[in-house]
Amino acid sequence: MKTTLATQVVEKFALKLRLPMFIWGAPGVGKSSIVAQIARKNGINLIDLRVVLLDTVDFRGVPSVANGMTKWNVPDFLPTDGKGILFLDELNLAPPLVQSACYQLVLDRKLGDYCLPDGWTVIAAGNRETDHCNVIKMSAALASRFACHITIEPDVKTWTEWGLNNNLHPAVLAFVRMQPNLLHEFDNSSKAFPCPRTWEYLSRYLTTVNGETDLEFEEIVKGIVGKPSILFTRFWKNYRRMPDPMAILKDPIRGWAIPEDATSNADNMHILYAVCMALAKLVDKRTFENMLTFLKRIPIRELQAMGMNDAIINHPELKKTVTYIQWIADNPD
Repeated sequence: MKTTLATQVVEKFALKLRLPMFIWGAPGVGKSSIVAQIARKNGINLIDLRVVLLDTVDFRGVPSVANGMTKWNVPDFLPTDGKGILFLDELNLAPPLVQSACYQLVLDRKLGDYCLPDGWTVIAAGNRETDHCNVIKMSAALASRFACHITIEPDVKTWTEWGLNNNLHPAVLAFVRMQPNLLHEFDNSSKAFPCPRTWEYLSRYLTTVNGETDLEFEEIVKGIVGKPSILFTRFWKNYRRMPDPMAILKDPIRGWAIPEDATSNADNMHILYAVCMALAKLVDKRTFENMLTFLKRIPIRELQAMGMNDAIINHPELKKTVTYIQWIADNPD
């Protein structure tokens, strides 16, 4: 299930019906991020509970005696009011006994005398057994207590929109746009592999890079995303040759001469992708018409559409401009 669809399913099923749901997916695919985004979007609380760090007695709480009777004190990590998501992350990494402690919480929304507030829902997540991540097979008893199971797969469109909204480095976004198959390429035989999580790590690293690419750079990239490091290093060298995007926005005709072999020369294609990402970030209402003029010069319609789409994500106010409305009318496909 694509990330966009998974988000919609979680919102409509888990949040509205307040039924427990389990999200499956490979390491680094963004399971935790999806839940956090849903909580922020809906303005509700999120309690991220790493079950693997707990013992069975932690759920029940510490006992105290009052009037000769034992009373169990509710753990402070459980909600007592309001609305939110109780997120049981990495549930299937926990030992069987700890998983068993969740039976009543998942199905009955209770733990002994404790009751989960009406405004809260339980969502859990974990890696698949086929990912070889030392997960412990979930019992049928626990699995059946979740009303719905979904498996998510990353998709470039949703991830790119997220990256634009969260200021990921343009070079990372442009590269993954060119190589969509490398957004997530899980390899359990390698310590480092490309996935949404590691691309974000690379984005953070790129903000610290100064000077030309060197051996140290190549080794660090390899240590972050693994095999795609060779391709990305080449892309990064071309990215640094990118013309001044402000000059293009000022003069979309003479600001940069698009190479004639841009569609057949990989190095020039790298630069073209980078330019489109940069323009989408820097454009405003005053320069939007000039950006469109430049995009029309690009011989790849998909790249034109990418530039426009990214500009709208970065600057939603551009949707109301005559320029955008006319472009949509001219490009209904």
